[in-house]
Amino acid sequence: MVPVCDACGTEVEGDARRVWRNSVFYDADLCPEHSGALVELMDAIAANARRLGAPSPAKETNAPVPPQQSPRPRPAKPRVTTAEVRARAIAGGIEVNEKGRVPESLIARYLDEREA
Repeated sequence: MVPVCDACGTEVEGDARRVWRNSVFYDADLCPEHSGALVELMDAIAANARRLGAPSPAKETNAPVPPQQSPRPRPAKPRVTTAEVRARAIAGGIEVNEKGRVPESLIARYLDEREA
């Protein structure tokens, strides 16, 4: 598949440009004309915008420190051991590895059977 410029639709060669907008990253395939225009526009914006990269605001004098975000609470899961899940799966004729992670589907099935 030959990539085409996301701005004008002409075929392009080379790597895509990674751009960021509204907290989402995009890989933009751009022809030389639109790639150059993007660079010029970003240079003009960067020359006048506030820099958020290094040095961090905490190291700059009189700069406000952004508030720390609290971690998202995790939903409580019933405690269950993988040995219990494996034993029930084997007793039910389900193949399960002797070591490693147990699939979430088996854990959910075990919990459903235990509650029934």
